[in-house]
Amino acid sequence: MSGHGFMLGLIALAMLGCPAARADEYNYRNVLVGERAVGMGGAATAVADDAAAAYYNPAGLVQNSSTTLSLSATLLQLRNQTIGNFLSEDGVSQISAAIIAASSVYATDLLEGRFAFSILVPDSYDFEMNEQIVLDLPMPDDSRLVKAHLIRRKRYETYVLGPSMAWSLGSGWSLGFSLFVFYRNFDYYQDDTYLYSTGAMTQIIDNDSGSSIGMQGHAGVLYQPLDCLRIGLLGSVGGAFSDTGKGRRLRIESSGDDPESFTRVVTGGEFGGEGEDKVESKAPISFSLGIAWQIDPDWLVSLDGSFYLPLSYDRLGRQIDKRFTWNIAAGAEVRLWDAWPLRFGFFTNLSSAPPIDEEAIATVDPATYTLDELPPDKVDYYGLSVSFGQIGRNSTWDVALQAMLGSGERVEVLETGAAVHPVVDFSIGVTISGSYILYNGEEEKEAAAERPRLAGAEGVDEKERTD
Repeated sequence: MSGHGFMLGLIALAMLGCPAARADEYNYRNVLVGERAVGMGGAATAVADDAAAAYYNPAGLVQNSSTTLSLSATLLQLRNQTIGNFLSEDGVSQISAAIIAASSVYATDLLEGRFAFSILVPDSYDFEMNEQIVLDLPMPDDSRLVKAHLIRRKRYETYVLGPSMAWSLGSGWSLGFSLFVFYRNFDYYQDDTYLYSTGAMTQIIDNDSGSSIGMQGHAGVLYQPLDCLRIGLLGSVGGAFSDTGKGRRLRIESSGDDPESFTRVVTGGEFGGEGEDKVESKAPISFSLGIAWQIDPDWLVSLDGSFYLPLSYDRLGRQIDKRFTWNIAAGAEVRLWDAWPLRFGFFTNLSSAPPIDEEAIATVDPATYTLDELPPDKVDYYGLSVSFGQIGRNSTWDVALQAMLGSGERVEVLETGAAVHPVVDFSIGVTISGSYILYNGEEEKEAAAERPRLAGAEGVDEKERTD
C-alpha cells in the first residue's frame, strides 16, 4: 500500500471513533494526545514540533514549516476499577471498554508565523457496573440485608477546540499562544436495589447529568540555546466554566408485610423533571516546564514537570477545594533505523482532591442524601507508554500502548450508612496516530535556496568557457 493510501485509511479509521466518557475534574492528565507525545508519556513541552504542539506548547509550531494534518485516536481502552471492601471482602468492579474519539490538528504558515487549529479530546471516561451480590449484613432495625443488585453508569467527556499562533523571535527563541473553547458533559446513573430478611425492599435511583462550556488560554515559550538542547515553558490561565445540569433522586420502599405497597420519596425535585441548575466551575492556573536533550542523532530524552495552583470556590452552597498538585512526565526516543522511531515514557496523574473527611461522611443520611453531598474520589495514577512508528517523506504513523494504574479512596453509601473504601483502577489502551504533509515548506525553501546557486554556477562556467 502506498504512503498516501495508508494515511487515507488511517484518517478514515480514526474518524470512526465515538466518544467515551467520564473522568473527574480533579485529575488533569487523563488522556495523552499527539503522535510523538503519546509514546513519550506526554513529556512534550520542549519536544513538541509537530501539529500537537498546539496543545503541549504552541511555541513549538515554528519548528516545522510544513502544512500538516495530524490525527490520533484510542481505538480501544479497557479499564477496571475495583472498590474494595464494598458489599463483600473482594469488593465490586466497574468495567469500561471504550473507543475514544479522534483528536486532530491542522497546522500551516500564516502572517509570518505558524497557525494551527485543534480539535482534541483530552479527557474521557466510561464505567459500567451490573452486580448482584448475596449478603448477610446486620441493619439498625435488627433485620439483615440479604441481597443487593447494583446498576451504575458513569460518563464524562471533554472536547477542546480552538486556534493557535506561533512566531520565531530569533536567537533560538519562539513564542506561541492558544485559545481553546472547552465543552464538557457528564452523566451519572445509579439504580440500586436492596432486599432484606423481612421481605422488605428498597430501590434507589439517582440520575445526575449536565454540561459546561468555558474558555482557557495557553501561552508557551521555547528556547534552543544549543543544537542539542531545548527548554520549553507553558502557562495556562485557569478558565471559568458555566455549568448547566440537573440531579434527581428517587427512593422506593416496600415493607415485608405488604410487598405490593410502595412508598415513593423524591429528593432534589421530580425525577425526570425539566428543572435545571446553573452554576460555575473553574480550572486552576498551571505551569509546565520541559527540557529535551538530543544525546546523539539517534537518542532523545525529555523531562516535564507540571504544577497546578490551588483553587477554591462555592458551587450550589458547597465549597469546592482543588489542592496544589503536580505531575511529571519523562520520555525517550530512539531511532532504530532512520525512519523507524521507538518511543517510551512514564507519567503521573495525581489528584488535586482534598483528603476525604471521615467525620463529615458519618453525618450523611442514607435516606435523604444527594450526590452533591459526597466528596470527590481521590485517586492518584501512574502510567507507562511505548510506541513504534515510521517517518515517511510525506506521512508518519505510530501505534502506542498506554497502561495506567491508580489507587486511592472513594465514598459509597449503603442503607447502613456512608463509608470510605479503597479503590484500585487499572486501564490499558491502544492508540494509533499519524500525520500527513499537505505542503512541505522545508523542501520548497531548499529548492528556492538551490536555484540561485545553480544559476550562479552556470554563469561562472559560461564565463570561464568564454575566457
